[in-house]
Amino acid sequence: ILSSSGDILSKNIKELDLSSRTLNSLKRIGINTVGDLLKYSEDDLITIRNLGGKSIQEIKQKLEELGLSLKE
Repeated sequence: ILSSSGDILSKNIKELDLSSRTLNSLKRIGINTVGDLLKYSEDDLITIRNLGGKSIQEIKQKLEELGLSLKE
């Protein structure tokens, strides 16, 4: 059974199984749900302290697994 997109958007980013470093960097700037994360582009995220290319790839991969992607 597929969840509705509303359920996915309200999912806590902890459930994405991201590394601690990535998770903490996102939470530090107030990103707590998948919906929050989707408001950001790759260019936005790269400016976040302690969030480098490897973290961005990790985020993109986890979103892709849900059929989602960052803002263009």
